[in-house]
Amino acid sequence: MSDVDLDDEEFTYRGERLTEERAGLVAAEAVKEFQRRGSLPVGRPSLARSGGHSPTLQVRVPESVRDAVVALAERRHVKPSVVIREALEEYLANTAR
Repeated sequence: MSDVDLDDEEFTYRGERLTEERAGLVAAEAVKEFQRRGSLPVGRPSLARSGGHSPTLQVRVPESVRDAVVALAERRHVKPSVVIREALEEYLANTAR
């Protein structure tokens, strides 16, 4: 990672050119939001009933399965975890019958 002079190089952030001044304002807003929340922004809503951290599973799969999951996720513009979660839910729903 290296420093960039935003006034010399063109970058966009949320559809607008990012200048050194605007980057400072964006950073200040992020700090205010962090202080308001008292924590880092959270990601997706928890999948746990308690609202805590979502339960996780780790599995080993052949490269071909991983590649297929990643490719499908890219086509659908979602994360691989979404594809895996949906596949497991569908499998369990159909197997439980």
